[in-house]
Amino acid sequence: MPIRPLLLGTLLLAAFGTHAAQLVVTTTRDVHDGQCNSHCSLRDAVTVANQTPGPSTIQLPTGNFTLGIPSAFDSDESTIEDDQDNQRGDLDVSGELYISGSPTSLSRIIWYGEGLAYPSNADRLIEVLPGGNLTLEHLTLEAGFTPFEGGAVKNRGQLLVREVQLIGNVTYQKRMYPLSRANGGAIANYGTLTVLSSLFYSNRARADNAKQRALGGALYNRGKLRVSDTQFYKNGGIAGGALYNLSNATFERCAFTGNSSLYLPDWQHADAVLVNDGGALTLSNSTLTHNAGGVLSNGVARDPSRHSKLTLSHVTISQNEPKTGAERGIPRQVLLNWSELLIRNSLIVGNYDSWPGSSHEVTNCANLGDSFSYQAIGLLRNDEPSNCSADLYVPFEKTFTEVLSRVAPNHSDYNFTNALLPGSPAVDAAIGDCVGRDQRGVARPQDGNGDGVAVCDLGAIEMTAQ
Repeated sequence: MPIRPLLLGTLLLAAFGTHAAQLVVTTTRDVHDGQCNSHCSLRDAVTVANQTPGPSTIQLPTGNFTLGIPSAFDSDESTIEDDQDNQRGDLDVSGELYISGSPTSLSRIIWYGEGLAYPSNADRLIEVLPGGNLTLEHLTLEAGFTPFEGGAVKNRGQLLVREVQLIGNVTYQKRMYPLSRANGGAIANYGTLTVLSSLFYSNRARADNAKQRALGGALYNRGKLRVSDTQFYKNGGIAGGALYNLSNATFERCAFTGNSSLYLPDWQHADAVLVNDGGALTLSNSTLTHNAGGVLSNGVARDPSRHSKLTLSHVTISQNEPKTGAERGIPRQVLLNWSELLIRNSLIVGNYDSWPGSSHEVTNCANLGDSFSYQAIGLLRNDEPSNCSADLYVPFEKTFTEVLSRVAPNHSDYNFTNALLPGSPAVDAAIGDCVGRDQRGVARPQDGNGDGVAVCDLGAIEMTAQ
């Protein structure tokens, strides 16, 4: 399908430099001759950018830019050859490249197998090679599929993702690839990754055999990761439905909603939506709600002595549905801590167990093993028995009548939140300093209880001044 070339915007040129090579894509089809002239595909443009010294820019108009040149198999058809020069399969980025689409994210980079359950010729969409530096902005990355890591992107260099939707990407460890690691349904990061104002929706890390590794339904991190103002909705994996972290990761002003992990009685990793396995993970001004299969695991059962550090600051964890782990001697869990945990000015309330015959109440927090460290400053939780101390306690049945409202869906941007109720004990109850904005970007602190003194609230949402 031919398209009309577009001029690069002033902001793009200012951000990436006036000396950047400007490459104009003229077709949405996936063809490749390694040249970007009057006929230039996205694959051609990336190839030319890799060969061009200095930065390059590719501006994509609205449209579906389909990838479909299948990867080659080794002679025994058991392993996919990892082509790294853009001849086939994913787009390989080794230079400095900026790819931008329309501001409405209607510029889609999508694998040709869209609509097929598991297309046999599919691949991930993009790989950033060591030394590569890629910026993606105003795009949708959709329907990437690989039996290896990173359904949409595998990053081994530097990657900036800004105002991008990552939708329906899948990693799937098949029996025919027994040595593969199908981690990172949307992105597998081994380098430096920054994600700003983006959406991870319905990405999956799957496996034929549930004991195989398929970690991180949305993100798998072994590098340096920072995520801000981003939503994670309905992602899933065997462990770490939204995130599996083994390194350094920071999340601020994010919402994790409707994600799931697969419950397995004999699973030796952790069946939580966010798993911190030997890394340092920080969450601030963020909401975790309506997730299934556990919410947070700091450390893992197979190696509880492995040091993991989790910090929660102004986080709301509510209305989640953890599945029972009693068969393994693990309590019904929202937050499990095997290692070092610090909680500041947060809410862990109103989570429930829907298994038949249950009381619908859960253990909101549990410290496990012999080597854990736990500190809570300004924590409000329900009053069920627990070895996680708190400053304030509320009976489970009063959670949504006295503390906070049930989640208010906002399907325009998936930024789900639980607002505090008037007179809530969480209002103006924070201890110490707090950052200047809540999950929505509303200024902190405010005088939410009308006593003339502005103090930050507990949790992700600040009540506005009365």
